Amino acid sequence: MFLKTRFFEQKNDYEIVKSWWEARDIWKPIPKMMLPRGGIVVFDEDDFDKMICAGWLYLDNSSPVSMLEWIVTNPQNTNKQSYAGIKTLVGCADTMRKGMGYKIMMTTTDNDSLAKLLERCKFKVTDKNTTFLIKED
Repeated sequence: MFLKTRFFEQKNDYEIVKSWWEARDIWKPIPKMMLPRGGIVVFDEDDFDKMICAGWLYLDNSSPVSMLEWIVTNPQNTNKQSYAGIKTLVGCADTMRKGMGYKIMMTTTDNDSLAKLLERCKFKVTDKNTTFLIKED
């Protein structure tokens, strides 16, 4: 399996990713309006329609800080596919943010196995047991 990346396309990809969030029952599906243009989809090169995972890179407009969020994997993946997909996703996001001059990339998770994988991708733990909240109008 060789993995590739492309930009997330709201029109074609949102319902697929929404179904992943629903199947995983981790959090409510993220509203479309909250997803920035920096969405990344990882897919199997041999099967363009086989999306492996997705995540979104938020870019601060006043400091060199970016944030990779809402990482979600296809529930039909094997653990090996999800692991490889997330590593590919992080690598792509890292290249994007560096290319735009962002010096820091943050992320959050309460999933221990994802946290360990992110640490292997050179993230450093700064906080534990964080609750992520949003407020909508």
